[in-house]
Amino acid sequence: MIGSESLKGKIRNIANSKNLRSQEVLQMFFFERFLERLSKSKYKLNFFIKGGLLMT
Repeated sequence: MIGSESLKGKIRNIANSKNLRSQEVLQMFFFERFLERLSKSKYKLNFFIKGGLLMT
């Protein structure tokens, strides 16, 4: 498991390299991780995710 300070540093580096704010990168990371975990859960067929979820 990755530590919180290490995660913050990686997010900061990605944000700087892509010319984004750290908050935007963090939000994308958590959305992607949530969707990945949901897709592997036994409840995956109980959800319908609209395409605009990651566009906010």
